[in-house]
Amino acid sequence: MYENESTFVLDFYTKDMRLYSIIIPVYNRPDELDDLLSSLCKQTYVHFEVIVVEDGSEIPAKEIVGRYQGRLDLHYYVISNSGPGMARNHGARQVRGEYLLILDSDVVLPTTWLEHIHDSLNHYSVVRIRRMPRFPRSRRRSITP
Repeated sequence: MYENESTFVLDFYTKDMRLYSIIIPVYNRPDELDDLLSSLCKQTYVHFEVIVVEDGSEIPAKEIVGRYQGRLDLHYYVISNSGPGMARNHGARQVRGEYLLILDSDVVLPTTWLEHIHDSLNHYSVVRIRRMPRFPRSRRRSITP
């Protein structure tokens, strides 16, 4: 029995079929995000999820994301404006994939982009860092004096 869905995903996908998590922080750029999501729909390697983190945009991308919900394994989160680093971190906490790939919203990818990454990871030795266990806030300690 698996403890959670993440464990199942990591165990289910083999070396030839890894799941990648693509994190996209976005701030006031729905048109650019549309182009990026369109290019992700055309990828030749299809075992990936997309996590879009809206970073307090005044021009939301919710409608654009909705257009791709049936075409991509797509997850959409909205956080208050706190900068791209915090948006990336928020996305990283949501992933199910074995590898994180972080993209800016203004990227348009060639169709074999993810396939090349996958092939390279299968060909070369790669050190993987597993998720560290999360501790409740009551058990966290500050390391500053």
